[in-house]
Amino acid sequence: MQAFDELIEICRKLREPTKGCPWHHEQTIPSLAPHTLSESYELIDAIEANDMPNLKEELGDLLFHIVLYAQHAAEAGQFSIEDVVAEVNEKIKRRKPYVFDEAVTEAPTLTTLRENKVWDKIKKAEKEAKGEKRESILDATPRSMPALAAAHDIQKRAIRAGFTWDTIENFYKKIDEELAEVKEAIASGDQEHITEEVGDMLFVSAILGWYGNTNPELALRQANAKFARRFKYVEKHMKAEGLDMDYKNMARMDELWLDAKKLEKAGKLEDTAKSA
Repeated sequence: MQAFDELIEICRKLREPTKGCPWHHEQTIPSLAPHTLSESYELIDAIEANDMPNLKEELGDLLFHIVLYAQHAAEAGQFSIEDVVAEVNEKIKRRKPYVFDEAVTEAPTLTTLRENKVWDKIKKAEKEAKGEKRESILDATPRSMPALAAAHDIQKRAIRAGFTWDTIENFYKKIDEELAEVKEAIASGDQEHITEEVGDMLFVSAILGWYGNTNPELALRQANAKFARRFKYVEKHMKAEGLDMDYKNMARMDELWLDAKKLEKAGKLEDTAKSA
């Protein structure tokens, strides 16, 4: 593609020693990582807002980062962007033999793939072929993954290995047990103990995502957005009424919060919050 080739050339010129960009000259692969993380979050924001024009822009920003990383690697004689694309092409074809291997004539169902752990077996074989042997199935969880997402990933791997509660009722009992321990820790005033028990409570709560067939990271992002919408509604109306956001005005804030919930159920909260 001509546009993609142009992007490759742009990245090369940005890194050119004599005529390139001074900022890009100073960057390394590790120094770019925080910027890539920021771009990833902006991409997710666009997806969740269903903002297609912005999604196109954010996909472009992330693609720019990918090509830029490859340019750094090419300068070091490690790999090129062509190598990156070729490797992912082969990986996808290898992991989906029922799509790309003509010798496979029968397409499996999603249930069959999950029950037979097809993808896990293929990934394991890939790692072994590279000489990468993991001592634990949990070693596959990225260390830099956000804590809630990591908790979900760790739990998912453990559950697939059969390490789980025999009934959901026993899981609910575990949540009650952890909550009791949090209360006990807070009552003790022991900060180290409080941190430990709050962590345990959050970790166990993340398993709700598995039992509820939902991603806890996504669920929490949606909860964050919902709280922010309602809180902004309260802020706007408190300001319009000349009232301070203060605990002494909590009764009025509670009333506005309930109003926000009603408007949200009717699908009118965002518009009202913007116009208040």
